[in-house]
Formats: sequence, structure tokens, C-alpha cells
Amino acid sequence: MCMGPGPRTRTSTWACSGCERSSKRASAQRGCAERETPAAAEPAPAIQAPADATKQSDERRLVVGLAISAGLTAALLAVSLGTGLSRYKAPFRGAAYNGIYDAAVASHEDAVTGNEVAHGAGDDMCSEANRDINGDVRGACERWERLGTAAIATGVMTGVLGVTTIALAAVLAGKRRKSSGAAALLRRHGTTVGVAPAWRGGVNVSVGFAF
Repeated sequence: MCMGPGPRTRTSTWACSGCERSSKRASAQRGCAERETPAAAEPAPAIQAPADATKQSDERRLVVGLAISAGLTAALLAVSLGTGLSRYKAPFRGAAYNGIYDAAVASHEDAVTGNEVAHGAGDDMCSEANRDINGDVRGACERWERLGTAAIATGVMTGVLGVTTIALAAVLAGKRRKSSGAAALLRRHGTTVGVAPAWRGGVNVSVGFAF
């Protein structure tokens, strides 16, 4: 209600009524604006990668590399041993040596004369003279020599991959358990592992300890 010092007139009453209506309308508009204003959206929480994701990825790559290296090492070792053992004369006769021996024995049983190859305990069946007079013996001897070259080559590759496999296994073990009883014992005694091709095929594996 509007009160003034003088008598209230119709004009002043209308003016006051208009002021009240304007004030109420402004208040209502402010209320509507406040109700219609949407609440500020809360920011989505940032997604953080696990702290050990990189470590697990590194270990996974090491495991894959170790499996591939170990598989290739085993395959080459089998080839090296197979080719090397096939050339053995004693304590057993390998397949490649048997090929030479069988060709020498056959030279005494066929109808051809002058191609006989001696096959006694001290006879060199693969001598140049025997190769010249008997083609079957020459072919068997050449196969025996090729297998020897293959055995040495695969033995060298087996040694290289064996060292790589051991190194990968050591790195992986170090990542998974830095200080275990067995690992500490091996480190304290300076354990070493060596892999080298054998001259007659296969590989030589040596393990060393310091006391």
C-alpha cells in the first residue's frame, strides 16, 4: 500500500498500483529465469590408465619373444642333433654313414668289376680313389659331408638363439621377481651358462658356478 504525506489521489493510486504490478512482474520473471536456468554439468571424471599398463605390455612382449626364441632354438637343436647323429660311425651307425657302408657292400655284390670298395674297420670308404671307381659311394660320401656342414651351421645358430633365449628369460625373471631366494643364490655364485656348437654336430652346453 502506498502512503504519502498528502491526501491520496486517484492518479497516485494508479501510479502505485502500476509500480507494484511492475515489481511483481519483474520478480516473477526473475523467478522463472532462475527456474529455467539449467544446473551446470559436472565435468566427467578423467579416465586414467593403470599405472602398470606399460609394465604389463613390456612383459607381454618379452614373453612372446622368449617363446619364439625358445621354439626356434629347440627346432634348430633337433636339426643339428639329427644331422650330426646321422653321420656317426660308432658307437652306432647313423643313416648317412649307413648309406656309405651299404654302397660299399653293394660294390662287392653287383656284376660290375673294378668298382669294389673296401669297408673294413680301418678302411677309408670315402677316399678319392674309391670315389673315382664307384659313383654310388661318391654320392653317399657327398651327402655325408653336406650333412656335416648343415650340422655345424645349425649348431652355430642354435648357440646364438640359445644365448638370446637365456638373456630374454633372465630379463623377464628380473622384471617379475627382483629378489627371490633362488635368483639371489645364482647371482651370488656368479652362475654362467655357455652354449657352443660341437664340431661333429650338436651343441655343447656348459654351466659354471663361482664358490
